[in-house]
Amino acid sequence: MILLGIIFSIVFLLIWVLIFFGLSRGISRQGLGVISLGLMTSVFVLLCALLLEVYWERITGIRLKEYQTKVILAPVVEETMKLLFISILAWKIRTLSSKVLLFGAAVGLGFGLVETFLAVSNPVNVIFRDLFTVLMHIAASVSSSFGVKKLFEKKSPICMIGFFLLAVAIHAGFNSTILSLGCG
Repeated sequence: MILLGIIFSIVFLLIWVLIFFGLSRGISRQGLGVISLGLMTSVFVLLCALLLEVYWERITGIRLKEYQTKVILAPVVEETMKLLFISILAWKIRTLSSKVLLFGAAVGLGFGLVETFLAVSNPVNVIFRDLFTVLMHIAASVSSSFGVKKLFEKKSPICMIGFFLLAVAIHAGFNSTILSLGCG
């Protein structure tokens, strides 16, 4: 079932990218490249995060309850993985422009879409939980991206850490809300 979800996610992302390329005549080629790289990176980031979450107990010897996994471990692992790749791209393209924010949004969008397709269980979840999951991942990733941008501009790791913690808080608060509503 997970393999089927991954296949559907990749196909959906490719369709989305093709539609986006068709509708985005005003965006530069470099901007489109950043968006495409963000979408493709998100699949790898999600797979890395899922592996760490699945093997957490085996790696650390610490058994977590479902609530702890979804509200503490998942946000920290997923946002750390997204921050790592956003930071690598920012360093690689050496730009402080909005391209870093665009890349962060694309990583969040792709991550949210892939996670949504892996977790589809019923129509109520698709409409409520999954739509907002994508938006949450975009918001959290843009927060981390803004922190990376500030790190490169002001050479202040405190800014980056603050925006990263904001991303984790957004993610943890969202997951906690979804669990308390019985949608998780």
